[in-house]
Amino acid sequence: MLRIAALRGGKRHALPRTISDSKVLNQSLFRTFSAKVDGDAAPPKGTPYSKIKIGVPKETFPLEKRVSATPETVSKLTAPGFSVLIESGAGAASHFSDKDYEAAGAKIVAADDVWKSDLVMKVNRI
Repeated sequence: MLRIAALRGGKRHALPRTISDSKVLNQSLFRTFSAKVDGDAAPPKGTPYSKIKIGVPKETFPLEKRVSATPETVSKLTAPGFSVLIESGAGAASHFSDKDYEAAGAKIVAADDVWKSDLVMKVNRI
């Protein structure tokens, strides 16, 4: 059976053979990765997700049938609040319609608007 060593306070501790018997694992490793929420803490720095636009243009490389975002990935991006802009017809070669992307939460726009996004997702280089 493989035994793993854990670092705690600069010292090396051998972990027990079973996780259920591990007080070291429960007390040190899980506590290390838990975060405290403080009501008086300053708001995090950076740009809120709701203000970030992600653009997905149509691929122009010859015979390219892939698209950099599927409706499933668009729904995962829009869930935390990102705005996703899809060029009209971007997923047609991959058998994704514009309605699929709209149902996932994306906005269908012209190519010019996609390239004005904060972040552009593309399969091939420009």
